[in-house]
Amino acid sequence: MALSFSRFRSGPAVVVAAVLAAGCALPGEGVRQGNGGLATNPQRVTRQSPGLVVFRQPTAALTDEDVHKMLLYEAPGLRSQLLPEMSRIVREYHRLGGRSVVMLSPAESRAQPTLVDAAESLAVQRTGAPALAQQVGEVIDFTIPLPAGQTAARRYVPSGVGEGVRTPVIVYWHSGGFVRGDLDTGDAACRALCEASGAIVVSCEYRKAPEHPFPAAIDDAFNAYLWITRRAGDFGGDRLNIAVAGEDAGGTLATVVARRTVEQGLSAPVHQLLIYPILVHTSDTLSAKQHSSAEPLSTTMMQWFWGRYLASPGDGTNADASPLLASSLTGMPPTTIINADIDPLRSEGEVYAARLQNAGVPVFERTFPGVTHEFFGLGVLLPEAREAVEYSAAALRTSFTSSRQTAQERAE
Repeated sequence: MALSFSRFRSGPAVVVAAVLAAGCALPGEGVRQGNGGLATNPQRVTRQSPGLVVFRQPTAALTDEDVHKMLLYEAPGLRSQLLPEMSRIVREYHRLGGRSVVMLSPAESRAQPTLVDAAESLAVQRTGAPALAQQVGEVIDFTIPLPAGQTAARRYVPSGVGEGVRTPVIVYWHSGGFVRGDLDTGDAACRALCEASGAIVVSCEYRKAPEHPFPAAIDDAFNAYLWITRRAGDFGGDRLNIAVAGEDAGGTLATVVARRTVEQGLSAPVHQLLIYPILVHTSDTLSAKQHSSAEPLSTTMMQWFWGRYLASPGDGTNADASPLLASSLTGMPPTTIINADIDPLRSEGEVYAARLQNAGVPVFERTFPGVTHEFFGLGVLLPEAREAVEYSAAALRTSFTSSRQTAQERAE
């Protein structure tokens, strides 16, 4: 699919180092650090370690050529080789029967094992006992009334929440390419985020394609978010301190919900956590070309998911399907983007980070070397997954604290 990025040209630009292929010294260059700030450096700027992305300060308009180069840029420092533990998990995934969805029907794809299943299976083999799920204070299944009907949801309450204490809330949507997945798919990630962030996590189900093509999932996610903002106080949540989060297709839902609230002047999330999100309907990116045969998600599989999600190919240019194509990202909440090195979606997440920062949004972005799509929920075996959760939770806690302080100042 050929994309035009001409609509990006308004306003000052933060240009990713891909555009500066020679790496020459320019005034105002800097390295975006883990805290989202820029460490200025008048000398030549290089990528200091995996997960740091080099930017220029806002000085010029962002051109089509800039964005095209960004999508095709290979950041130095990435392994593009599986870590040993990641490789063992992928092999176990195959042993459990994991296959590419391109040869399956949607119903068959929904019966496939996940990488979390593989990690838990390996843990049992090594210890002789079932892998213990991350313990949280309480887990409650319930339903949310939506215009399209009731949808399933699951609430995770962190340990040690005091009586009557209003607790921040994270609204989360699971992965599955808009075709498969359920509340159990994201259970490990939700438990980990709940305890690490100290927030109540509400995992929401949504309708799946092809039975319910675009924009059914978007509408479900948006309406679920609005319901939670109204009812958070009923379950001990702080209705003024709500974030959104999601993996894969869930990341798409999270960022579209955030943008819709901003555009409509509604109560916007205080933070968005996007974990290897699906952001644009195209295979014309460097990571899609590099990892066309990657596992558990390949470029061909992404094309299969898109083919079942969109009612027509033209829907792929809709910003609700391809958030990277949104005409404006101004006013979006502080953002954390977690990318996996060996993932066809990696370039999308890195470029979206650049577009958000270009719009003045505080961005925490990290690409984890040597891991694949779906790594975030593998904390039972994978140290990088635990690190990604803590990195995300730290950013969320920062936004929760800032939001709480702002609310207190307004009340005084």
